[in-house]
Amino acid sequence: MFDTVEAFAKHLLHVAEQDRTALAASELDFNLHALVGGMLAEDNRPHAYLVYPEGNWIEVDERSCYLTIGSVPYGKPVLDRALRHDTDLRTALKLAYLSFDSMRASAVDVGFPIDVATFSLSDQRWHEAQYDYDDVREQRTWWNDGITKLARAMPDEPFAERLLLPSLSLVSGRGSG
Repeated sequence: MFDTVEAFAKHLLHVAEQDRTALAASELDFNLHALVGGMLAEDNRPHAYLVYPEGNWIEVDERSCYLTIGSVPYGKPVLDRALRHDTDLRTALKLAYLSFDSMRASAVDVGFPIDVATFSLSDQRWHEAQYDYDDVREQRTWWNDGITKLARAMPDEPFAERLLLPSLSLVSGRGSG
């Protein structure tokens, strides 16, 4: 896979150079980010790489346990806080959805469908699925309700004592004294 990603990066640079003049004339930048992954017969595990438009790349490993392309600022904190190299796939898929939904709710250029692919070591196959807005209604409702419940259950201090009037604290049922 290392040789594959190196060859891809080399060809990417060739295309970038070939199209540079036409893109510049249209006031566009060459901005192709790609995820390259898989497992060759001689590999003992799958590999995944993020290839940047400049031709450099990074590989998923214990230090960078996920890769993203596209718009990420609102969804990245979900992954940064909860996803680890040893996170089970079921939980990782849920975190990926929560990350997407956070991004979708905050950015106008992110929307459905969600395309998901996993690779199974046991049967050596890719599994793919696509989800639309209605497919994840239960998860979206759970997330929206849950994050509100968590905020309400969060300890009030140090905020309440100095920032809330006593009458406001009493209204919430959590008086400060």
